[in-house]
Amino acid sequence: MSKASASYPHADNEEKAKALGVAWHNMPGQLTSDDVLARHYTNLLVSIGAEEKAEAAIRDLLKRNWDDSLIALYGRIEGSDAGKQLDFAKSFLNDYPMNPDLLLTLGRLSLRNQHWGKAVDYFEQSLEEESRPETLSELARLLQHMGETDRTLKLIENNFSLIGNGLPQLPMPDKTPAKTEAVISDDHIHAKPRFKPIS
Repeated sequence: MSKASASYPHADNEEKAKALGVAWHNMPGQLTSDDVLARHYTNLLVSIGAEEKAEAAIRDLLKRNWDDSLIALYGRIEGSDAGKQLDFAKSFLNDYPMNPDLLLTLGRLSLRNQHWGKAVDYFEQSLEEESRPETLSELARLLQHMGETDRTLKLIENNFSLIGNGLPQLPMPDKTPAKTEAVISDDHIHAKPRFKPIS
């Protein structure tokens, strides 16, 4: 099926999406019902920016079988109706109330619907269920844009290990300055400048 898009190297994305759709719908039913092939079709749609078609394809896949990676992808793409997209994702909450991928997706879809407070709640719940740099970044970015600077700093401080995850172990300075280092006293900082009298 990838040949459908590869055969139009100079075509725009709309033409590629149309070619993919024609190829998909002309395939036998036993192939289009195959989850692996359907995911491949969905990934091709996403790769050419046909997110509305991809949203519909992912929705169909999720109706057939739940999958963490698919619900995570569902939160990254923009469908034709942000409200309906959010409602569809919410329909899985009863079955997967503590799933971090679902909660992250609900947070992102809440952002698309400008439900800022609900987005914060979903991101916080997702981070509580599983600490991930991606979720931390989403929550920190949102809080910063909401003007919650102190809350953002506290969030990053409490989850600092996520930021440095994967870094090599290297020597770091102590949290407190060494005794041999020069320390400027408060009296010196606030002291008034002394001027020599003009003779």
